[in-house]
Amino acid sequence: MELAEQQLWQQFGNGACKSAREAIFRLYQNWAASQAMQWTKRVFIPGAEPDDFVQYAHLGLLEAIDRFNPELGFEFSTFARHRIKGCILNSIFRYSEKTANLRRSEQETSELVSGLLSASQSLQQGPFAALSELILDLAVDYALQNPVQETEPLMLQGSAYSSPEYNAFADRIVSKVATLQEPLFSIIKLHYQQGMTFQQIADILELSKGRISQLHKEALAKLI
Repeated sequence: MELAEQQLWQQFGNGACKSAREAIFRLYQNWAASQAMQWTKRVFIPGAEPDDFVQYAHLGLLEAIDRFNPELGFEFSTFARHRIKGCILNSIFRYSEKTANLRRSEQETSELVSGLLSASQSLQQGPFAALSELILDLAVDYALQNPVQETEPLMLQGSAYSSPEYNAFADRIVSKVATLQEPLFSIIKLHYQQGMTFQQIADILELSKGRISQLHKEALAKLI
C-alpha cells in the first residue's frame, strides 16, 4: 500500500473522515467497475444492464471501505473483491427474482382473467355480475399468492381492509385449501405453490386446459 493511501486510511480511521472515504473510493472506483465487467461475462440475467453490475460493485466497494481494517495487514483489494462479489451476486439475483415474479404474476393474472371471463360467458352472466365475481376471485387469487402482512389498505368489494383484516382474510382462505377435494386441491397447490400454468396442470392431470380453468374457478368459489 502506497504512503498516500496509508495516510487516507489513517484519516478515515481516526475520525471517519468523509473526504478520506471519498478519496479511497475514487482510488478503487475504476478497479471495482472492471470487477463488475468480469461478472457481466460470467452471469447472464435478462434485463440486467452492465451499469447495474457497476452500481452494485460500487456499493460493495463502499461496504468494503467501511469494514476494512488496515491494521490487520491484508491488501484492501483482496478484502474488497469478496465484498464486491457478494454485493453483485446478491443484488443481481434479487433483481432476477423480482423480474421473474413480475413476469409470472403478469402471466397468471392474464390467464386468470381470461379463464374467469370465459367461464362467466358460458354461464351467460350479465356484465356486472361477471365483473363482481371477477373482482372477488382476483382477491382470493391475491390472498393465496400473498399470505403475508400488508402495510397498505386493500379494497375488496368496496371495503377498505386494514392489515389485521387482510391477514384474517388471507388466513381463512389458506386454511380452506386443505378442505378441498381432488382434483381441486391439486389444482390450487400446483398453480399457486408450484407456479404451474393451467396447460401444465392439464398435462399432469390429463384434462383439457378449459376443464382446468373451470375447476380452478370452482375451487376459488369454495374458498370464499
